[in-house]
Amino acid sequence: MTYRDIFEDPIIGKITQGSIFNGAKSRAYPNSKSVYGIVISPRCDIEQKKVPLYYFLPAIKMEDWVNVDFPPIYVAALETEVKKALKSVLKDCKESETVLYKMKAAEVEKIIRKHKPQLGKKDEEKVELLKALEKYKSGGMLPDVTSKDTSGVRKNIFDELITHKNPNYYFIEKKNEGGFVLRMREISRLSPEMLLKIANGVDRKLTEKELEENDLRQLDDGELYMPLYVVKSPFMEHIIQHFMQQFNKIGIEDVPKEFTNKFAELIK
Repeated sequence: MTYRDIFEDPIIGKITQGSIFNGAKSRAYPNSKSVYGIVISPRCDIEQKKVPLYYFLPAIKMEDWVNVDFPPIYVAALETEVKKALKSVLKDCKESETVLYKMKAAEVEKIIRKHKPQLGKKDEEKVELLKALEKYKSGGMLPDVTSKDTSGVRKNIFDELITHKNPNYYFIEKKNEGGFVLRMREISRLSPEMLLKIANGVDRKLTEKELEENDLRQLDDGELYMPLYVVKSPFMEHIIQHFMQQFNKIGIEDVPKEFTNKFAELIK
């Protein structure tokens, strides 16, 4: 497998936009010891040391993201696809599609088989998936779903992730470590004092005040807060561009379609 040349080694005593450090925490990963942080504050703010806070995004190991963030995305997308297919089956049976939202999966299957005792392979798979999804949402295991899923939903989710089409995440690969998924909407903070301390390495427990002022977890004995990698240009600029796009969206009402007629009248 080929990897892009994304990272460079940090310089001790220096931390900048694109620096990835250990000891970060994420609201979605409250008990994880492998959450990192990637600094997104502008380089000039870091150099001039005049801002009250610096900001970073949680960077999650690929395998952890698959276990925490991925399942709800996958289940929601798969459920939409399964119900869309079964709506068509119910329509053929002249049954209301609302049963998909009001009844248990077994009852939906019973209604369908009343009209179609022998289902085709694809319809059979969708019925089994509906039952597996219901079981998962009641506390079951995700492999019970994935083992029955022959759709392209998983691949589509991962394709969107690695091509940066999912606005909530950003993926960067890392040789020998799989990669990191950045949580683009979880903006975390560091005090100026802590940012500079991390640049030089912190080999002690943080005080309660430091933990209150920074989105960091308490490291175990023997661990060190420090920069581990730096994301190179232009990759870091692309991450910032992706980040900014999420907060530059402005929604307004559409221009009334009647104006099309008004323009047509002007031409007359």
